[in-house]
Amino acid sequence: MHTCCGCGTTSMRSITARTTQSATGNSASAARRDSAAALPITPLRAPSAAATGNPPCRSTGSPGARLAAYRYPRQYGPAAPSFSRAMLLPGPLLLISGTASIIGHASHHPENLAAQLDETLANLASVRQRAAMLSPGLRNRFGPETLLKVYLRRPELAVELRTQLAERLPRKASWLLLQADICREELLLEIDCAHGAG
Repeated sequence: MHTCCGCGTTSMRSITARTTQSATGNSASAARRDSAAALPITPLRAPSAAATGNPPCRSTGSPGARLAAYRYPRQYGPAAPSFSRAMLLPGPLLLISGTASIIGHASHHPENLAAQLDETLANLASVRQRAAMLSPGLRNRFGPETLLKVYLRRPELAVELRTQLAERLPRKASWLLLQADICREELLLEIDCAHGAG
């Protein structure tokens, strides 16, 4: 499940994936079953600060153009969403929740896939840059230590989006493209990200 505005995705279908060599030298499999069962949900438990000698995980806040979810106006539901924009874990490891073409709390660039992707990547970059300031060991650009899950509302746009991702993302970054419902009808795509130290 991924979240953007406090809403969850109930169905996902794998479209394609691009993977790179893992740290052990083994190539990650690009083969995905056409089922949500191919993406098991695993609870995440960060090591304790005492066990690692590192600071505990912490929220990076909502830097740049995005408003903190708990400050969203009532038009998005009877209660404000309560998810974190991103969490910085010891390691360091940055986990960014569902990010889309949103400035403040408002969606931008309706029906424009390329513009929505550019706005989404800019939002991801602002979170990543903020996290790199908090944790100097974190790489301040996407690369082989980056994994992105890209959710696409309309599967007929998959070829166009694959081309745009290949043009905009570093060659060594890994990404998985999934067809999924997205929390706002006007949004065509949304991206989750895991980003580690360089």
